[in-house]
Amino acid sequence: MEDIRDKIVTVKNGRFKGEEFRIEDDINDMEPRMRGGTDLPTLAMRGNWAAKNALQIDKYTIDDAPFYYGKIGALGYVISKHDLGL
Repeated sequence: MEDIRDKIVTVKNGRFKGEEFRIEDDINDMEPRMRGGTDLPTLAMRGNWAAKNALQIDKYTIDDAPFYYGKIGALGYVISKHDLGL
């Protein structure tokens, strides 16, 4: 499997269409840093703003998985694989 960390992709769909997104990791692979579950609802419940925004603003559901955490500029976001065009 290709290592996607630090890969820069242009977002293909969604509210960030056309923006450059630097992938830091698949949210499911963030376990050592996140203590506990790393699915989108669990991250949101634990106060992760990127995950909260993905659920509340982007309206992502489990059907949109997998999800990636990364940066647009200096801010962190969670974006679905589909919206990244991967």
